[in-house]
Amino acid sequence: MNRARAVTPAELAVEAIADVRVFSLILVVVSLLSSLALILKPGAALLHVT
Repeated sequence: MNRARAVTPAELAVEAIADVRVFSLILVVVSLLSSLALILKPGAALLHVT
C-alpha cells in the first residue's frame, strides 16, 4: 500500500465538473428565490393595503 493517491487529470476534471454543476444549481435556486420574492413582495404589500 505504498501507492499514494494519485489524482489523474480525468478525476480532476470530474471533480471540477461536479463543483460547477453544484455551483450552477445553487445559483439557479438563489435566482428563483429572488425572483419569487420580487413577485410576492408587491402581492404581500397589496394584501396589507386592502
